[in-house]
Amino acid sequence: AVLFGSAHTLAPVVAGPGVTGTVPLSTWHAPLAETPGDTVVYRFDSGQEGGRALILFGTHPNEPASVVAGTVFMENAVCRAGRVYALAHANASGFTHGDPQEAYLQRFEIERPDGSRRWFNFGSRYTNPIHQWPDPTLHVNPAGQILAGVDARNLNRCFPGRPDGVLTEQVAWAICELVRREEIDLVVDVHEAAPEYPAVNVMIAHERAQTLAATAQILLEDMIPGFAINLEQSPQALRGLSHREIGDHTAAQAILLESANPSQGRLKGRTTETQVVDGSDPAYQWAYQVQLQRTASNGDSNERPLLRGLPYDTASVTYPMAVRVARHLACVQEFIANLESPRGPATVEGIPSYQEIVEQGIGAFLAPPPES
Repeated sequence: AVLFGSAHTLAPVVAGPGVTGTVPLSTWHAPLAETPGDTVVYRFDSGQEGGRALILFGTHPNEPASVVAGTVFMENAVCRAGRVYALAHANASGFTHGDPQEAYLQRFEIERPDGSRRWFNFGSRYTNPIHQWPDPTLHVNPAGQILAGVDARNLNRCFPGRPDGVLTEQVAWAICELVRREEIDLVVDVHEAAPEYPAVNVMIAHERAQTLAATAQILLEDMIPGFAINLEQSPQALRGLSHREIGDHTAAQAILLESANPSQGRLKGRTTETQVVDGSDPAYQWAYQVQLQRTASNGDSNERPLLRGLPYDTASVTYPMAVRVARHLACVQEFIANLESPRGPATVEGIPSYQEIVEQGIGAFLAPPPES
């Protein structure tokens, strides 16, 4: 019971040199105060006029590279022009439980160069049902689309939110209120997806953010050897997602990022810390071999593959956390660097580069564990 209850303690985030203040999300929607949906908003204010960005980490708490990337960002980033707001645990409630029958870890650890270790929560895609219950038979999200009842607890199906809605809708509303009141120019929502998911290693951008996303894509693929990322436009028929609703209901440009997360997929084996951190899963390696064998035996390279996303064939073809975090932070850096705002440019320094994270490991950019 003690171990189970410990999930309600969120992993610490050490405010780095660039954090100029922290405030609760309920600052922008008072009814969230003292609820499990309230969460910390980190503010990076340069004191100089410039572009403004909001970065959402932890929208889906079972996508661990998002919250780890957020922690690295909070502990290293320094804003030199403009202003940045960031959430490490966008759906704080979702970090307090796991998905039924998935046998998820409650937490995982990343080692620092000195041997000390930082721990992180591994949560659920959904708000904890003890905080929001019952699920409706069908969920009609604020944009009017009918979804499965459980999606009433899925933050990335509840945008633009409702001020008097269920808890998850109020979290979405508070985020949109932050965007509106603080006159945010850019919102980036950081996610992961199963390796077999077709939209993986991708930027999904609202139509008003297509130029910014394409610029970042070209620069990243030019600057980083072997770096490849797809760019897709936010579908107008799929409602409730951040890249669609924030783009439609605020003045901000909205972009969502996806990286490949084997611990999230339907083909995964047992969820272990090795699978989460190293990105290695024998079940996915087997699945990729089956795909190759089917293609070879049928002689049809156009056959619908078992793994539609990325190759996963040997122990060397994995999706380690370091690469996933490095991809996310490299994209965030380029989005901010190329943001055009009437107030002027935004400049953020201190974010470790893609090469630094991949070569030195995530732990090199995490602060020492806070004293308990």
